[in-house]
Amino acid sequence: MKVIIVDDEQPAIDFLKMQLEQINEVEVVGEYSDALIVATEVERLNPDLVFLDIELPEINGIELARHILEIDETIGIVFVTSYDNYALEAFQVNAMDYLMKPVTPKEMEACIRKVRRFRQEDQVIQEIEATYSINCFGNFIVESPIGKVKWPTRKAEELFAYFCLNSTEILHVSVLGEILWQEADVKKVKSKVHTEMYRIRKTIKKY
Repeated sequence: MKVIIVDDEQPAIDFLKMQLEQINEVEVVGEYSDALIVATEVERLNPDLVFLDIELPEINGIELARHILEIDETIGIVFVTSYDNYALEAFQVNAMDYLMKPVTPKEMEACIRKVRRFRQEDQVIQEIEATYSINCFGNFIVESPIGKVKWPTRKAEELFAYFCLNSTEILHVSVLGEILWQEADVKKVKSKVHTEMYRIRKTIKKY
């Protein structure tokens, strides 16, 4: 697995590199403190995974992740940051993980295991002919080439089912909130919808 590290602090780069080099079949092929050259280097090196700080002086790490995924959407993004307030934005760009500094060896190993599992699942999916079915009679069941789709939350499944049954309609966030989160604070409904939408997109990509 080819990895590059992006952080504006060299000690942080060195720390991550030291941990990654202890894991079998992981190769650090690039390390950058200048975020502005990363997009070009991604095209040249074709990495499998990018460890990316968020608060960079030249460009926000979330925006840089978008540029990287425009080049190659199969590249995995792992954010490594000192701040926990970017988590929602990070997962909206399909980050594979969100690690808080300082990262422990145990957390790093768990992260790499997660990335490997996703890559293996993606490979299996690519090798199987894509046939899908959605059953809306009786129990709501979505079948994929690798079996029944398992939804991360009940709300994600309910929201996806509602989309299937109203596929020709324009659905406003407030309407979805009234249907699925009747008891919730109106101010929190938008966040809940976006969170479940992220989970739906992630699940669809997986299957």
